[in-house]
Amino acid sequence: MKEDKIDTFRQKDVNLREAIRMEEMERPQMPSDLNARLMQRVANEAGKEKPHRGIVWPWIAAACVAGVIAIYLTPPKTKEHHPIAYHHRQMPQNLTVRNMDEPYQEESFECVEKVMRGRRNQLLYELKMNENH
Repeated sequence: MKEDKIDTFRQKDVNLREAIRMEEMERPQMPSDLNARLMQRVANEAGKEKPHRGIVWPWIAAACVAGVIAIYLTPPKTKEHHPIAYHHRQMPQNLTVRNMDEPYQEESFECVEKVMRGRRNQLLYELKMNENH
């Protein structure tokens, strides 16, 4: 509605038409093939594919597969059994160390009782040493 009124004023007013024509003449002329060049540029940019987009996904997939293989092939951590290290003055005399790498052999009740008493004595000695400090 507002544009219609402006167009009506423009057509009726000779001075306004002349001022608009003069202003348009002062502006630089647009090349006639401007629209064709812009459309060609847009078409060229749309046709170009970004090269890194196609290459990223295979690398991510390969990294995931390598991670799974590394986890699968990594050997499990084993706990090594080391005897308790004592200072030479603090080590009890009746301490016996069993080699855990030897195959298990069935032991008699007396042997088990002896080992248990030795462990009990060792724990009591450690407890007494901790209380003194």
